[in-house]
Amino acid sequence: MDFDKFKAAWQSRKVEGSFLERPPGQIVADLRNRTEAMEGKNFACDVMQIGAGVACLALIGLLFRSGQPAQERMGIVLVMVGVVLNVISFLVLRLGDRRRRYELPVRTFLIEERRRIEARIRVIRMSTTWYAVPMLAGAVLYSASAGAPPPQVAIITGAMLAVVSYIGWVNRRRIHTQLVPWRDEIDHELAELEAGSG
Repeated sequence: MDFDKFKAAWQSRKVEGSFLERPPGQIVADLRNRTEAMEGKNFACDVMQIGAGVACLALIGLLFRSGQPAQERMGIVLVMVGVVLNVISFLVLRLGDRRRRYELPVRTFLIEERRRIEARIRVIRMSTTWYAVPMLAGAVLYSASAGAPPPQVAIITGAMLAVVSYIGWVNRRRIHTQLVPWRDEIDHELAELEAGSG
């Protein structure tokens, strides 16, 4: 390795290295940049989930008709309950992420950010169950009470399962490719802070 490459590698390590290798101002700037980048991704995901949920509610509402059997109406309501629960979960996350206090001490900020990430991971993991169970039950009940033949009910149920499975796969992929690596990075930096203060 020639001198220029060695110098570039050393300078890069000093900027991107551990907490112990960076001045406090650089630590805060790096944290803010990475946190804001992750928050941008979270915001886009939350808006997409909430917007899709509101659109689904509007479309599902069109299924209501006067004189419908009670079971058919109950099926529609169950589907809507699943969508509403999913929308509420992401609204709660959105409200919790409204303001980050960058003025906090670095360690306190990291602990708070880790708590936010854990909360988001829990909500995303559980949201599939929250909306899947009532939506599937509602779709089956609506189809059966509307007089659909068994093959059609099976097709509708299979389609709902496929949609829910796909959404679950997307959520799991997001957890493992974005949220878990960010949480692990925070854990690493917290460990370095503890080592530096020990």
